[in-house]
Amino acid sequence: MNILVLTPWFPDYPNDQQGNFVLDSIESLCALGHRVHTLVTRPVVPHFRSDAKRRGCAAIKAEMSQRGFSLACRGYLSIPRNYLRCVSNRLYLMGCAGAVRQAIAENAIDVVHAHTELAGYLAGIVADDVHVPVVTTLHGINRDKRYLGGSGQPEFLRRAFSRPERLVLVGAPLFDFVGNHVDSLGHVRVVHNGFREQGASPFRMRRAFRSRKTVQIVSVSNLVEGKGIDVNLAALGRPEIAGLPHWHYHIVGDGRLRPSLEAQARRLGIADRVTFYGQCAHDAVYRLLSTCDVFSLPSSPEAFGVAYLEAMACGLLSIGVAGQGPSSFIEDARTGILIRERDVAGLASRLLDIFNDPERFADMAEAGREHVWQHCTWQVHAQAMTAVFREALACQPGDRKMAKHKS
Repeated sequence: MNILVLTPWFPDYPNDQQGNFVLDSIESLCALGHRVHTLVTRPVVPHFRSDAKRRGCAAIKAEMSQRGFSLACRGYLSIPRNYLRCVSNRLYLMGCAGAVRQAIAENAIDVVHAHTELAGYLAGIVADDVHVPVVTTLHGINRDKRYLGGSGQPEFLRRAFSRPERLVLVGAPLFDFVGNHVDSLGHVRVVHNGFREQGASPFRMRRAFRSRKTVQIVSVSNLVEGKGIDVNLAALGRPEIAGLPHWHYHIVGDGRLRPSLEAQARRLGIADRVTFYGQCAHDAVYRLLSTCDVFSLPSSPEAFGVAYLEAMACGLLSIGVAGQGPSSFIEDARTGILIRERDVAGLASRLLDIFNDPERFADMAEAGREHVWQHCTWQVHAQAMTAVFREALACQPGDRKMAKHKS
C-alpha cells in the first residue's frame, strides 16, 4: 500500500540518534513491500545561532532516496517552550495542511501514518476532505504544564486521540492518559517499536559478565528529570556497594541535569568510578554496550524504552521500573529486573545480588536477549503496523469517532 508518514521527528544526518526510530519504522515497512512517502514538519522559531538541524534534513534526503522512499520537509511558524500552545497548534495547521493535501494527491496515498497527536490532528482534518484513513502513533506524553494546561488543550487532545481510525500506543502505560481524553478505547492498539538489528548483530552472541573482575554498568538516556540516573548513583553510592572494588558506571547522554549528576557522584565519593560520555553516535553506543554487563535505567514515566531493547539485544542484563514501558518485554527475574519507582534500597539490593552471583544473572541476560530477538524486532513492528493499517482501511467513513471538524 502507499503510506504517507507525517512526523515532526526524523534524523537530520546519517547516524543521528534523534528521531531514528521513525526512520527504522519506515524502513521496516518498505522491507515488507509498502511504498512510503515521508513528510517531516519542523517548527521555525526565532533564534540567533546557526543550527544545521533546522535546514530541512538536507544532509540525509539524498541518502533516503536510495533507500526506497521519498522525503520532503515543511517548516511552520511556532512559539517556543509551549507558550500560547493554542496559537502554535493553529500555526501548524495553517503551515502544513497544504503540504499534506499535496502529498496525498501526488502519491495516491492509501493511509496516513501520523507520529504524535499534533500530526495526527492535522492528518485527521485533511483526511476528512480527501477520504483517506489515518493511523496516529503516540510515543509518549509531553508533561509540560504549559502544554497540558494551555487554553483549549484538553479539547485538542480529545479530538486528536478520538478522530483517527486507529490510535497506536507504543506502550501500555499510555492507556491511562489516553483514556482520560476519549469516550472509548475501542480504536486503540498497542504496537511496540523495535531495535536496530544491524548495530546489535555483531554482539548478538556475547555473554554478560565475561570478566569477573569488574561489572560494567551503563545507562543511555537524556539527562533530564524522571530518567532515574540519580537513583542509579544513589544506589551505587550506598556504603555496601561503594566499598566494593569491582564495578564501573558509564553514562551516555546529555541534558540540563548533567552538572547536578556529576556533583552527586562527587558528593557520594564515586566520581572516579563514573564516566559521563555526553551524546554519542548510535554505532558508538553499540560499541560501548558490547563492553558492558548491566543496563540500568530506572525511568518513570517510560512509555516504552528502545534503549533497553538495544542493550538486551547485545546481551546485557536490563533493569527497569515495574509498571512502565519495559514491563512489556522484561519479566522480572526471568528476562531482566524490575524495581519499584525511585527505590534506591531495592536497586542496591538487586545490584548486590548481581555482584554476588554473576553466573545466574548472565543466564537471565541470555533469556532477555533471546526474547527481544524473537519478539521485539522492527520486522515484528512492521507486521503489526500493517495489520493496523488494514483495519483502518476497512473502516467506513461513518466509523470515525468524532464528527467532521472544519479547520
